[in-house]
Amino acid sequence: MGSLIALLWISHGTEAARHIIETWLADAQAFEPELIHAISVSREALILKYTDDTPRAAEITRRAQEFASWIVATTATGLEDYLLAFKTVAPSEIEQRRGTMFAKLLNNISNQFYFASGAFRHSQGGEPALETLEAKRIFLSDTYSTLWRIADAGTPATIHHLIEMLEFLVPADPARVFDLVAHALLGAGKDHGYQFESLGADRFVTIIGRFLADHRDLFADGDRRQKLIACLDAFMEAGWPAARRLLYRLPELLQ
Repeated sequence: MGSLIALLWISHGTEAARHIIETWLADAQAFEPELIHAISVSREALILKYTDDTPRAAEITRRAQEFASWIVATTATGLEDYLLAFKTVAPSEIEQRRGTMFAKLLNNISNQFYFASGAFRHSQGGEPALETLEAKRIFLSDTYSTLWRIADAGTPATIHHLIEMLEFLVPADPARVFDLVAHALLGAGKDHGYQFESLGADRFVTIIGRFLADHRDLFADGDRRQKLIACLDAFMEAGWPAARRLLYRLPELLQ
């Protein structure tokens, strides 16, 4: 049912289907199975217009990205509310399941962007779905606010794939990509302990090293320079030698 309703909205723009999705999102825990299936069929539609220049493809991608933004808005807010409510008191088992559900759905929709973009295939030496610089640029512009919201609340696994995808998108707009990476690392990433993950440290050092090697002019901006140092501090405080080496070399690298 979830797959069918999502297809009716994304592919055909059926208003009744949109209303059903809104009903599911209003009680996401009760409709988690339907939402999981709905999310799973959105992947190819999220990037269809970047490989097909027909008006119909553009409409399908617009609705798919709109659907994704609904999922992200609901799950990010739900996860933030859960974490705020239980900062000082232990959640009940029911509340734990609710928090886990929001995190899982947010991770699921984030992964649709990651795999749809082709970032995974690109890292494995295959052909990415977003083949041209222009396609990457438009995709980043179209999805930026949704990706920013994912970075507000994502758990370490979600943040990790988000940063992998952002590394793939660096050539499209290095400044905006860095801003989003820093937001992810200093916001939800830091709150959830992403800086303590070994894979997180490796990914962080790789992407920051790339910015410093290829786009160091970004850090002529004082605000970006401070965000860079704050990111390095977080990973250095977590005990990662590679982050410490980058921090110590920063004056040399920024010359």
